[in-house]
Amino acid sequence: MTGAFPAEREHIQRLNIGGEVDENEIIAKLDQLAVYREDRAQIEREKVLRLAESIPPEVQAALDAVKAEFDIPLSVSAEMTGELEAEIKDAILELQSSVKGSKLHAVWAKGRTTWSTDGLEGYALAHPELLNFQKVGAASVSIREVK
Repeated sequence: MTGAFPAEREHIQRLNIGGEVDENEIIAKLDQLAVYREDRAQIEREKVLRLAESIPPEVQAALDAVKAEFDIPLSVSAEMTGELEAEIKDAILELQSSVKGSKLHAVWAKGRTTWSTDGLEGYALAHPELLNFQKVGAASVSIREVK
C-alpha cells in the first residue's frame, strides 16, 4: 500500500459551524478529502490485483466460462425487461392512473408545474405581495472533481 489508511493520518479539525468559516480551511479539507478518495481507490485497485493474483489460471478460465455462459441470457433478459417497462409506462401515461400488480406498482404522477423565475421576480418588483407565495428551499452542497 502507498501509506497508512486515511483514518490513521493526522485528523484535520472540523469546521466551527457556529463561528466564522475560513475559505482556506475548506480548501485544506477539500484537498485532504481528495487524498482520502485517492487512497481508497488505490486500496481497491490493490485488492482487485491481489484477488486476481491469487486465482490460479485454470480456476480463472472456469470462472470466465461461467460468466460467458450467462452473458447472453442476461443481455436478452435486460432487453425484454426494458421493452416491457417502456410498454407499461406508455400505457400508464395514457391511462393517467396508477396500477398495482401482485408484485409491482406502476405509479402515475402528474407533471410538475414550473414557472419562469426571472419573469416572476421581475413581476414581483411591481407587485411585492407576490413574494408572500415564494418558498426558497435549503441550500445544498455537492463535491465534484475539478476538471
